[in-house]
Amino acid sequence: MYLATIFTGINNCSPVLPFVSIERTVQYRENFAGMYSPWAYSLAQVAIEIPYVLVEVVLFMIIAYPAIGYYWTASKLFWFFYTMLCTLLYYVYLGMLLVSLTPNVQVASIMASVCYTLFNLFSGFIVPGPVSTTHSHPSNPFLSI
Repeated sequence: MYLATIFTGINNCSPVLPFVSIERTVQYRENFAGMYSPWAYSLAQVAIEIPYVLVEVVLFMIIAYPAIGYYWTASKLFWFFYTMLCTLLYYVYLGMLLVSLTPNVQVASIMASVCYTLFNLFSGFIVPGPVSTTHSHPSNPFLSI
């Protein structure tokens, strides 16, 4: 489940980069002409991704939820849907943010790979500490790690 979520998120973020970069020139031209404010453009750019991600999450749920073998309750389905929706949306919005902050697509894709690595590294899995035996004591220098 973890790898499927990360892989789907990366596959959502990577294709967004060139499209947002191409739309940047259109936005500059239309802002210079005074057609609409930058806030309206940003809101439209964010809102247009929601239906696509909703469809993707529903398709992902139909395939992955029974394949993983989760319990079929309404609350668990909702939380799975909500978690996947938020995860995929923040990957898409990360791609938009990186293109907006960097000068070109190449730098944005490099920064995206750094973000993927950091997301993977700090994903919430805690490495368990060493398991000590019942006869060991903290003052024993031979069993300390």
